[in-house]
Amino acid sequence: RWCAMARPASSGPGMRGRGDEEARLAEHKRRLYRGVCYSWFFAVVAHTMNLQSEAILIRNACEGDLGKNARVVSQCNAVAGLLGIIVNQAGGRLSDMLGRKAFCLLGPLAQILAGAPGFSPPES
Repeated sequence: RWCAMARPASSGPGMRGRGDEEARLAEHKRRLYRGVCYSWFFAVVAHTMNLQSEAILIRNACEGDLGKNARVVSQCNAVAGLLGIIVNQAGGRLSDMLGRKAFCLLGPLAQILAGAPGFSPPES
């Protein structure tokens, strides 16, 4: 009799499916959390990996002129901010109309294509 009282409530007759469902939900949440963590990690790596190379590329393009280098960097940042406002609004509306799955895949693809020239050989 004491064994029957020690069983958890979810292991009784008719309750097994509920425990399995809870276990599946917990596993799904764990995988989702792990995927989000990996996504954040790779986003940080992608954004910090080319910080040094961007500065070197712009310095070389400006032929070592630090004043021109500062102007180019500030203008690029301003243009990137303005484009971000426009593209985010338009992209948000398009993703609402056409579906978000394709747009979720478009972001990493655009990141790869935009970052590829930074990792090309310096002679090219």
